[in-house]
This record gives sequence, C-alpha cells and structure tokens, in this order.
Amino acid sequence: MYADTKIKRHIKVKAGRSFYDGDEIYWASRLSKGYGDITASKAKKLKEQDGKCVFCKATFKQGDKMETHHKIHVADFGSNKRNNLVLLHLHCHDQYHAEFTRIKHEERRNNKNLAVPYREMSDIQAELMGII
Repeated sequence: MYADTKIKRHIKVKAGRSFYDGDEIYWASRLSKGYGDITASKAKKLKEQDGKCVFCKATFKQGDKMETHHKIHVADFGSNKRNNLVLLHLHCHDQYHAEFTRIKHEERRNNKNLAVPYREMSDIQAELMGII
C-alpha cells in the first residue's frame, strides 16, 4: 500500500524569491514543473516573450488567462511549431480574432478574389506575423 506511493521531491525556492516580488517569469517556470496549471511549453514561451503579451505589450500577472496564438493561422498553412506560436491574454486573443474576422469579412465583401495580400493586413496582424 505505502510502497505504491511515488515519491515527489520538492524543488526549493531560490534564495530571495517571493511570490509577491513581481517576477512572473520565474514563478511561471516554477509552476510549469508540476506546481501549477501552466504547461512547460507556455512557460518557455513566457520566458521568450519576457513575460509580456504580444498584443497589448502588458506583463502577464498571476491569474491572467493565457492563450496560445498562431502567428500564421493553420488554415493559411501555418504550423504548430513553437516559432509560429505566441502567448496572448485570453481577452486580447478574443479581441484580435474579432478584428481579424471583421477584416476578413470586409475583404471578402469587397474582393471576389479570396487571396489576402500583405498590404491589406492591419498593423496588428502584420506585427503578429512578424512582417513589421
């Protein structure tokens, strides 16, 4: 009975670190190692983005909902590889897609050809895709 219980070692908190010190990147990476609900891939992305949302440039805070976003959409032959993914706040992701859907609708209404040239993209879209 007790022999079936797996041992899980505790990872010590680095000296001088506090949950309230504002170092979201350190705590996100720590939480990704089994002490929270953030995945390891999101923790790595969070470190790459210096803890900031790509859309609004605000720092992620404890309790913020994060959404993984494709820079080049899968429908446009974008991949699921890490270099094509960014982290956004959930509300920023919703706002981006609302704007993107509105732009796509206008393009389809005004242009019978469904191809989307880069010059017609919004600044936000172009920035997320790494064009600007």
